Amino acid sequence: MPRTAPVHVATYHRDDQPESIRVASAGRSPVVVAETTGGEVVVLLGRDELERCGGSPERLVEALEQAAVRAELTWPSP
Repeated sequence: MPRTAPVHVATYHRDDQPESIRVASAGRSPVVVAETTGGEVVVLLGRDELERCGGSPERLVEALEQAAVRAELTWPSP
């Protein structure tokens, strides 16, 4: 069974992203960020990490889980 991310996902282009994401990403693209319950925006994955996923949704979820642990964020159970 394919794995899915147990979090809300939103996508933005560089020209329509919220200011908080623009500041956190510091011009890097593509990136995956997390917004914490406290409103902090944390960059989880950059271009290199995304490329290592090789287009696999399962690898992306795994990379996100690992990045969340490194950033000391709570990853909800599915």
